[in-house]
Amino acid sequence: MGDEVEIRFEPEGKTVRIKKGKSVLDAAYEAGILIDAPCGGRGLCGKCKVRIVDEFLPVSPAEERLLTPEEIANGIRLACQFIPQNNLVVELLEPVLEAVQKAELERMVVKLRGKCPISKYFLSLPPPSLSDQRSDEERLLSALPEAKVLTPIVRRDLPRILRESDFKVTAVVLGDEVIAVEKGNTEEEIYGIAIDIGTTTLAGYLVHLPTGRKIASDSRLNPQVAYGADVISRIRYTIDREDGLNEMRNTVIEGVNNLLEDICTYTGVCQDRIYQATIVGNTCMTHFLLGVDARNLAFTPYVPAFTRMVKTRAKTIQLNISPEGWVYVLPNIAGFVGADTVGVILATKLYRRKGNYIAIDIGTNGEMALGTEEGITVCSTAAGPAFEGAHIRFGMHATKGAINRVYISDDVKLSTIDGETPKGICGSGLLDAVAEMYKVGILDYTGRMLSYEEASHLPPSLRERLTTIDGERCFILVRGKENEINRDIYITQKDVRELQLAKGAIRAGIEILLNKKGLSVDDLDGIFLAGAFGNYIRRDSALRIGLLPPLPIDKIYPVGNAAGRGAMMALISPRMLKRAEEIARKCQYIELSALPEFTNYFMDAMYFPL
Repeated sequence: MGDEVEIRFEPEGKTVRIKKGKSVLDAAYEAGILIDAPCGGRGLCGKCKVRIVDEFLPVSPAEERLLTPEEIANGIRLACQFIPQNNLVVELLEPVLEAVQKAELERMVVKLRGKCPISKYFLSLPPPSLSDQRSDEERLLSALPEAKVLTPIVRRDLPRILRESDFKVTAVVLGDEVIAVEKGNTEEEIYGIAIDIGTTTLAGYLVHLPTGRKIASDSRLNPQVAYGADVISRIRYTIDREDGLNEMRNTVIEGVNNLLEDICTYTGVCQDRIYQATIVGNTCMTHFLLGVDARNLAFTPYVPAFTRMVKTRAKTIQLNISPEGWVYVLPNIAGFVGADTVGVILATKLYRRKGNYIAIDIGTNGEMALGTEEGITVCSTAAGPAFEGAHIRFGMHATKGAINRVYISDDVKLSTIDGETPKGICGSGLLDAVAEMYKVGILDYTGRMLSYEEASHLPPSLRERLTTIDGERCFILVRGKENEINRDIYITQKDVRELQLAKGAIRAGIEILLNKKGLSVDDLDGIFLAGAFGNYIRRDSALRIGLLPPLPIDKIYPVGNAAGRGAMMALISPRMLKRAEEIARKCQYIELSALPEFTNYFMDAMYFPL
C-alpha cells in the first residue's frame, strides 16, 4: 500500500500502519502508546523525544530550536515533528505514560450517618414444581421486602443463575430495583468506587459501603496527557480530528478501567461487586467522560453542554463495575468550575463553616472557592501547566527522579522522589527552586535572573551556577556528572516567567474573590490547599513568591485530594449526594475574563513580594 508506512515502536514491540503525511506522534496514538506531549503536538514543548532508527529527514524549525546538535546526531527527534516517508523503527526513550506515576494517596476514612444505598439479601428459594409454577421473576420478588422490578440484565440471566446455584442466590437491591443476582451468599460484598478524573491524574477510592471504610486507593496519570497538558489542547484535538471526541472519551474510560482493575486485583475484590460509583472532574473532563462535545468551553462565553448531576448505568458509559450499577457524575458549576470543585467544597465543609475560608485546587486550572456567612463564591484561573512540570525546560511529572525539594544557602541542596538520581524537576521542585533563588538574590522582585557579572554578592559556589545557554540566562541545579541523563539540569529565565504567570493567575483570582466580598487578607480565617500539588508544596515557599496572600503559616491547611474525598462522601451518603447538587446550584460564579480589573490584579501578582 504505497500511501501508507509501517511504524514499529520498541521496546513495546507494537506495529501500526499510518497514512503518509502523519507524524510519529499520530502513529503512537493509533498504536495506543501514550507519549508525553504537553503542548498537544504543536512543537512547542520539546517533550515528545524519540529515537528514529535508520532514517534521517531534515529537522524542522521546532526541532532545531528544541533539540541539541548532539541529540539530533544521535537520532533523537520530536515525535510530533517527524513525518515518516518509509517504514521505520521508533525507539521510545521514556516509559509509556500508563506505566508512570503512582502518586501517594492519603489514608481516608469518611464517617457519615445514613443508610447504605445498596441492600443485599441471601435467599434460599423453593424450586419450581407442578404445584408452584410461578415465574422466576415472581419467585424472586416475592421473597424481597423492597424490590419491585428487575433490570433487563437480571431478567435475562435470572433463569440460568437460579438453576446453576440450586436456587440459593443473593439479590442486590438499589432503590426498588434488583440490579444483580449472584450465586451463593455474597451479602458482605458491597462496594462502591469514588473516582477523581483530574486533567493530569486519575485517582480511585474503593469503599466498603456499609461501613464507609476505604479499602484501597490508587492513582495514575490521566492518559489524555498524551494529547496535551491542558484542557484547551485536548478540546482542540477533538475539533481537529474527525473521531477526536470519541478517542478522548475512550482514552479516559480505558484509563479509569485500568485503574479499577489494578485496585481490584490488589484487594481481591470482584469488580462485579462494585454497585455504585461517584465521579468528579473539571467540566471538560466530565464532558469527555460522557462523550459530550466540549468545544464551546474553548470559546467565549465558555458555555458547558450540561452542569446538572448525571445519573447513568455503568454499562452505558462502559465502566467496568456491576453493569446495572448506578454512576453519578457530580454536578458542574460553570464552564471552568467543575464537579471536582464541588467535591472540594464538600470535603472542606466550606458550605457550613463559620468565618471566611478559601479553598484552592491548584493544578493546570486553578479553581478556588471563598466561603463566607453569605454563601460560596467561586472562580477559575488558567494557571497553565507549569505547576505540573509542563512547558518547563527540564520539567516532568511527579515521578521517580523528579526534583521535588530545593534548598539554597551557600550551595544547592535538593531531594528527588524516591531518592532517585535527578532526571528533571516537577512542579513543587520548581516552586521551591524559584522561591529559594529569590531568597538568596539570584532573582529580583520582578523575576529577572541576574547575570554572572551582576551576582558578585553571591558565594562563588552559587555564582558559578549562573550561565547563559542559547542566549538565555540559566541557573544550574544539577551538574551533568551528577545525574543519569549526563546533562546539566537548570532553571531558565523562561521557566521563571512560566511560574510567574501561573502564580499570578492564582493570586489574582484570590484577590478578586476577596474584593468582590469586601474582604481583606486580614479577614481570612484560613486557606485550604487541595490537590497533589497543593498537598506537597512548601507553604513558606508559596508565601515567599506570593502565590498565597500573607497569612500565618498555621492558617494554611494542605488537605490532599479533597475532590476525591468529596466524591467518597457523596458515594457513602445519599445526603451528601443531595448536598452536592445544592452546592452547585447555590454557588455564585465569577467569570474573571469578563472583569476589566483582572488584568491589573494579574500584573501586580506577577511580581514577588518585597
